Amino acid sequence: MSKLIDEGELPEFPYIYERRIRWGDTDVAKIAYTGVFPEIGLEAIEDFCLIVFGENWYENTIDEGRGNPFVHLSIDFHASVTPRETLYVAVWIEKIGRTSLSYLLEGYISPSGKKSFTARYTNVYVNSSSRKPMEIPDHLRKKAEAYQSACKAVPGPGEFKLL
Repeated sequence: MSKLIDEGELPEFPYIYERRIRWGDTDVAKIAYTGVFPEIGLEAIEDFCLIVFGENWYENTIDEGRGNPFVHLSIDFHASVTPRETLYVAVWIEKIGRTSLSYLLEGYISPSGKKSFTARYTNVYVNSSSRKPMEIPDHLRKKAEAYQSACKAVPGPGEFKLL
């Protein structure tokens, strides 16, 4: 897991989540099972939120009274991955809405550098009690905007290369 960043500081861009593929992730074809990719994407986004926003989803729900359920998920697969390899998932914020954030993820295979998948996830901020949408809190919106802006200065989705 990456280190938490200080207030006002931003991580390297884009944020990269490292995920080793395990035996339990595979299917009879001896590659990562299709069903593990949504979970890997959620792991990457949750880690991103902890590192970049300083927000823990569990504590947000229990202590702050706000949740962020996902309302959209799509994945395009480009290359299979096995337990001999590690995925590096690059996380971009694609769109900042009034009550929602949309993420774009690209998974790269190490050591080959091939792109494994491209995924899009959208979550909505909700009041945990009423389950009604709420505006993204200002402190999170500012961090999301700063991250999105900083990412524009580096190779973007489709241009990024795993070194």
